[in-house]
Amino acid sequence: MNGRELLISCIDRELALLEELPVIKGYALVIGGGKVGTRFIKNTSHERYPLVLTIDIDPEAEASGISEVIEDQKKLSSILKQKIGILEINEHRSPKNGISLKRNYFYSCDIGIIKYILSHGIPECIVPAVPVHIAAQLIADIMTFPLKYQQDAEVFRTSVSSIPVHEFTVLDQYPVRKIFFDNFVSNLPEHIILSQYPEKGIIVLSYTKGNEICPDHCPGHSGYCPFFEREKARDTIDYLRNLKSFYTGWVFESYQIGAGLGGISGNDVKKNLLDALKYVRNIYVMGNERDSDGNMGHVFFVGTSCKCHGILNLFYLNNTNITDIGSYR
Repeated sequence: MNGRELLISCIDRELALLEELPVIKGYALVIGGGKVGTRFIKNTSHERYPLVLTIDIDPEAEASGISEVIEDQKKLSSILKQKIGILEINEHRSPKNGISLKRNYFYSCDIGIIKYILSHGIPECIVPAVPVHIAAQLIADIMTFPLKYQQDAEVFRTSVSSIPVHEFTVLDQYPVRKIFFDNFVSNLPEHIILSQYPEKGIIVLSYTKGNEICPDHCPGHSGYCPFFEREKARDTIDYLRNLKSFYTGWVFESYQIGAGLGGISGNDVKKNLLDALKYVRNIYVMGNERDSDGNMGHVFFVGTSCKCHGILNLFYLNNTNITDIGSYR
């Protein structure tokens, strides 16, 4: 098995596992245990979300004080398996005959663990409550594969020259990237571009201007914003989806859960992760990890948006010099 075949096998395995993962009704993953994350715990009902797992890099984050704290990753896995199993049973029972379920759990870790958490079952709702584009992180993580892969009695190992997914940074030594970035931005109307950061491949979109702050109770309006008396030709999410007509990308819709609280659907997450994996697989099957320019690779975007605000990250996939190290027992 050569390096390319090994990577395709890894992707096929990941696809099979992801296809089988259920989206767990009533399970919410809150990423960030500060004020916003804690507000989700306090303002949502046990009946609607019987299981809430909050993660935060700060072990003393506010949410830890109203949740059962999980000490280590082994315990995290055990609790997730047990509680998700109970939720799946309860889904097929009447409320009176359901099994009781402790609701709030807190685990201190960085966001790199999200892929591991999802491997136990995909939450019905993921609540980003940190200043990080979580959807972009998820897509980048799903495109990164282990360097070891066990098949039958042997463990095969492959080496890759660099991390496969990179931020699409606009650098002076690569002027073609500046041209690409400007062309990309030109597909978005100027009036919704709040800011752009070519050096990080990030574009922030919003119907608000300057120091305007939307009220927490705003449900998001189409057509017209009554708070700022502003016409809206299209929702921001529609502009992001329209980009898919010209570029490879994945768009996650953020929907309102409560006042000042937004989340993304687990079904949306599963579909986009599957599509992203299939995209990477196709690149390896075609044997073309690099475009003719040699400096851009395969460019794609990841966007998250509600009706009024959005963020998107540009990335490129450039995974060259795949070599075999061989196999070992």
